[in-house]
Amino acid sequence: MQKREKQLLGVVVALVAVLAGNWLYGKVRSSINARNNEITRLSGEVDKKKTQIERGKLAATKLTKYESRALPSDPELARFAYSAWLRKIVGEAGFEDPNVEPPTQATPKFLMSASMRNAKGPRPIVYQRLPYSVRGKATLEELTKFLHTFYSAGHLHLVRSLTMTPQESGKLEVKITIDALVLPNADRKDALSSVPGESLAGTFEEYRDVITKRNTFAAYKPAPPKPPEKTSKPDPAVDPARFAKVTAILTDPELVVWIHMETTGKLFKLAEGEEFDLGEERRGKVHRIHLTTRTVELQINQEKKLYGLGDKLTEGKPLGTETAAR
Repeated sequence: MQKREKQLLGVVVALVAVLAGNWLYGKVRSSINARNNEITRLSGEVDKKKTQIERGKLAATKLTKYESRALPSDPELARFAYSAWLRKIVGEAGFEDPNVEPPTQATPKFLMSASMRNAKGPRPIVYQRLPYSVRGKATLEELTKFLHTFYSAGHLHLVRSLTMTPQESGKLEVKITIDALVLPNADRKDALSSVPGESLAGTFEEYRDVITKRNTFAAYKPAPPKPPEKTSKPDPAVDPARFAKVTAILTDPELVVWIHMETTGKLFKLAEGEEFDLGEERRGKVHRIHLTTRTVELQINQEKKLYGLGDKLTEGKPLGTETAAR
């Protein structure tokens, strides 16, 4: 074989080796990419399943709580027991000509899902609704007493609507619609729940003093802010936190804190982790809400404090310094 032929053969062999190497590298890279994509997909599925499991645990916890508050699992017994309770608290409140109208029967809510649409047989009942109507004449104090007793009980119920019409006698013509729920797996069959309510922030006397001392049928006008004290130096900008106050901590239906701006009448209803803007470069964030002690941890700009009901945002107990609210 000539020298030139040997050189040409070496070039051909080198090209074949390069092509074979590129082909083999492409196969290996494709296999690795496919494996990485599969790992990513499976990791996403695992995370999704974990999220579903956590949501399921949370839902199960909530359902157990609801079942402890629901009306008795027997709808007919629940209807009579709750009717008797409503008549009792209406009478104790002092309503004149009271009338409690119970429903003729419960209104069931059936489970609706893709898997149940074509299923044969009766559909499972999620809950049954009992709509009630309460009417009567009452003073504002008597109505306040009724509502305080209503919300002091932990039954799975709510006031759907409430109308008050002033009468010449000085009393109010009151019309209230109420919904109460029956759950099929409630922990009682014939007795109402004894679980206390969690939405009230004070005693009846405290609510009475606040509600009855104002004109309910007049538009609310916030008190004007106090003018800053005059000094020889130029007046600094008014701190809006001086006129913001913690007014309530309740479940609505999740745990929230109410912060009222006295200057504008604006009401913030905030859950844990939510931020709010007071103006004048004063921003806040809700860190934790403590329902048992009726306190809340707020961060205003870089300062974190513990506040109780009625505290202004310039008050509170310092808890430490952090960076700006996240």
